[in-house]
Amino acid sequence: MESFTVTNFTNTSGIFALSVSESLMIFLYSIICFIAVVGNGCVCYLVFSKRHMRTVTNFFIASLALSDMLMAIVCIPFTFVASLVGHWPYGHPFCPALTYIQAVVVFLSAYTMLAISIERYMAINHPFLRRLSKKKSVWVIFLCWILSFLTPLPTAITSRVIPYTDADDNSTTLYCSEDWSANSDRFSYTLTIMVLQYFIPLVVLIYTYSRIVHIVWLKDVSNCDDTNEGDPRKKVIKMMITVVGIYACCWLPLHVITIAEDVNPHLYDAEYMQMVWTAAHWLAMSSCVYNPIIYGWMNSKFREGFRNIILSLRGQASVRRKPSWILPERKSLNHCAQGSKEIFGSTNQEAINLVLCDSSETHQGKDTENIPLSVYTKTITSQYFQKSEIV
Repeated sequence: MESFTVTNFTNTSGIFALSVSESLMIFLYSIICFIAVVGNGCVCYLVFSKRHMRTVTNFFIASLALSDMLMAIVCIPFTFVASLVGHWPYGHPFCPALTYIQAVVVFLSAYTMLAISIERYMAINHPFLRRLSKKKSVWVIFLCWILSFLTPLPTAITSRVIPYTDADDNSTTLYCSEDWSANSDRFSYTLTIMVLQYFIPLVVLIYTYSRIVHIVWLKDVSNCDDTNEGDPRKKVIKMMITVVGIYACCWLPLHVITIAEDVNPHLYDAEYMQMVWTAAHWLAMSSCVYNPIIYGWMNSKFREGFRNIILSLRGQASVRRKPSWILPERKSLNHCAQGSKEIFGSTNQEAINLVLCDSSETHQGKDTENIPLSVYTKTITSQYFQKSEIV
């Protein structure tokens, strides 16, 4: 199962002998490691630290973010360095341990996306059934972790450091790989892993999201009101379909190469094959980067959370305590005109609220306790009518 372990390539093709190639690959792998750790770390922080973000779907998203962050920490650096130096440099005990943990992390991502799709499918296709509670969702996530540890156990059992002796110069190179008694056993296990980690989850994901799209979009096509167009369920579904699509596209090339090499081991010696394998491996590992970007792009709550984190790191976010009857100065007043437009829609009412906003902003930095309450009362209503998303 080379898709989770160090490749069996030797460093004789000269692909990584070029300093430019080395620098490029180090840069590309470093970029995805950094973005994956920071982005997915922010997702976990937002879900667990903000009460309004603690929804069932977001719990699954946090589990997916944690698995992606572990992939960036465990899978990417060790496999890339071993491929770069052309041998296994970490010693015998780390061979089965690292390859096993890498396989666990990859399965965890697949099983978590599977759980998200099934939860969404049950909530939308069977709306009268009892929804999955937060407590039960934690148990489902725990089950995903247990299955992720059980499925790749053969990897931990068969992985070991194998010496390879070069007949030309009689040198010995150490590799970490699965040691099977027959090539047919290796191929069977690789195929099984691919089916369990990729094809079965992908088939289930396609079915569940197809049914969800049919229910949410096609069955509601006759309902053309504005509320249907802004259905927050659709935003969640679009976001998760995008996540699944990117995951499928990123992992397919590496699976195809792995199967082809198990069928024909001589492909390892083909010219530029190491570069092809490294590119496919980088693409698969990059799947852990895109999810936080998708959340920030397609979900306003995550987008606002990321924005607040950035502002706080830059020292521009400050919390100012006010008496309970006074609105927060800048954040509420700056968007009250926009809120009034959405609620009232009347030109006269818009003008009134715009004037109220302007008059309130002129008091920034002054003694707000002396401002008449009439300045605030007509604009505060806009705070209670903002649309919210499910996620």
